[in-house]
Amino acid sequence: MKTGLQYAVSPLHDRDLNETGEAKKPHFHVIICYSGPTSFNVVRRLTDSLNCPIPIALEQVRGYYRYLTHKDNPEKVQYDEHDISTIN
Repeated sequence: MKTGLQYAVSPLHDRDLNETGEAKKPHFHVIICYSGPTSFNVVRRLTDSLNCPIPIALEQVRGYYRYLTHKDNPEKVQYDEHDISTIN
């Protein structure tokens, strides 16, 4: 799907564990950047069309970008920042 939006996609999180130590379903984290203010419903229509969970508005894009690899969470699996994809 071509949207023209800027976005970043994490490496595949295929080694994450839940609180009980069981493997989580492999997944990606995505940051989508709009050029200006947008409504939750606009974002939700996009994420629904991609079969994604409920979107979350970000206060600190930089902090979440670091979360794409768990950079500030040493207790979690560390993913390589070179595996982050950025588009547009």
